[in-house]
Order: sequence, then C-alpha cells, then structure tokens
Amino acid sequence: MTKSSWDPEAWSERDVRTHAYLMMAAWGFFLPVGLITQSHLRSRLSWEQRKFGNHCHMSSMTIGVILALVGFGYGHHHLTTFSRDPKYMSSYVMAHALIGTIATILMAIEVILVGLLVGTTKSQEDRYEEWPMWRKVGHASHRDLGFISLILAFVTLEAGTHISSITGRGIEKTVSTKDQD
Repeated sequence: MTKSSWDPEAWSERDVRTHAYLMMAAWGFFLPVGLITQSHLRSRLSWEQRKFGNHCHMSSMTIGVILALVGFGYGHHHLTTFSRDPKYMSSYVMAHALIGTIATILMAIEVILVGLLVGTTKSQEDRYEEWPMWRKVGHASHRDLGFISLILAFVTLEAGTHISSITGRGIEKTVSTKDQD
C-alpha cells in the first residue's frame, strides 16, 4: 500500500532520498573528480592540454556545486519541517546537518574566491613566482578551502549513510519497496 501524496511523512522520505542522491552525486563524484583533474593533471600536461584539464575541472565543479546547493536545499527543508519531531531528530542528524552546513558554507566561500580571482593565466610565461601576493594567497585559500570542505563532506556523507541505515531509509529500502509494488 502506498502513502497518499499529501502525507507529510511520504514527502519527508522523498526529500531525504532526493537530498541523499544529490549529495552523493555532488560530493561523492563531481567535486572529487574536479579536484583530481585539477591537482593531478596540472603538473603532467603541456600548456594547451592544461587548458583542457582546467575546463574539465570547472565543468565538473560547476555541476557538483549546483547539485550540492540543490541537495542542501532539500536537506534544509527536511530539517526545518521535521525539527520539532523527536522521531526524526537525533545527535547523528544534528551532527550531519551541522557539518554539512559548514562544508556548504566553505564551498560557497571557495566559489566566491574563484570569482574574485578571475585574472587567469594567459600564457605559459605567467609563472606562479611572478604572481602578485594577493593572487597567491587567493589561490592557496581556494585550494585549502576546497580540501577542507571535501573532507567535511566525506564525514557528512558517512554520517548520512549511518543515519539512513539506522532509520531504515537507505537506498536498499527504496529498491525493496519498489519490488513489492
């Protein structure tokens, strides 16, 4: 028997699953792939190939940021809707929400830093040693914030997987529920 479309609990489960799928795609695939393409390929490619690697980095990161922000919206909606119900709130959920919010804020600051550092390198002669100090600090901050937010996101993903296994709202429940219909 399926729940009616106006049932808040049914919407809650849909929100949680959508949040989980979007965050797993963003923080579990697109953002790490963007990080790997930039850090791994940068020193191993020629200047022209490096431009292509930078485009791959930017594309993957843009998709990841969009998915993460939409997933954050779903998670925030669920948290604010059901925050008064002790059945849905536990210390794991609160830790997951807090760490996830911090990771998302750091990610947003990192994106803003990229916007401020638009002056990209135009040739191979534009070497790091010749950059002004503000640009070096900006790039280092962008890199470090990215690593910190990704580490926090992995911790949050692990907490979210733990929560879904405790509450029985994991992906395996979705598959078994569809099989029964």
